[in-house]
Amino acid sequence: MKKMIIFMLVMAFLVFSGTALAQNSSHFEAKIGADVLGELETDSIDDDTELGLTLIGEYKIPVTSQWTFGGGIAYQLDRSVDDYGNVDFNFIPIYGLAQYDLMNNPIYLIAKLGYNEMDIDNISSIDQDGGAYYGLGAGLTFGQYNQYVAEATYSVNNGEFEDLTGNTVDVEHSKLSIIVGRKF
Repeated sequence: MKKMIIFMLVMAFLVFSGTALAQNSSHFEAKIGADVLGELETDSIDDDTELGLTLIGEYKIPVTSQWTFGGGIAYQLDRSVDDYGNVDFNFIPIYGLAQYDLMNNPIYLIAKLGYNEMDIDNISSIDQDGGAYYGLGAGLTFGQYNQYVAEATYSVNNGEFEDLTGNTVDVEHSKLSIIVGRKF
């Protein structure tokens, strides 16, 4: 619940600050993603993850006719590891992004780089920390006014936790996401 409140506050901040600084071409995008082909890797686990959903908010400012820069936040709903169904986890990445629009084409390439918080439930650990987040993908704008977006991205979330013996365990969650959204 605490994470959802933080997510909603950050989303509200992005919307209101974006509106205050808005230019005609800058916009906010609200998206939902289905995270498929996910894999969680630690020192002792290398297993597939269940299908997960991610809520995404991004603010984008076109700089030239082909380059757009911005930032975003995503909230991954809890998901579990296939063979360890009692262990749920999620990440909350905050990132900067660069988008390159192909000339005279609704297709674009996108790169994301940032930091994410990690949360693992039902595991005995002393401390949990986030880590680097990065992603690459391609997207498409469509609709009568190009108000809709669809993307396919590959992204990696990193984090670590300290187990009860004091050892630091690195966590890496990689996934392919199919994303749809709308521009505002």
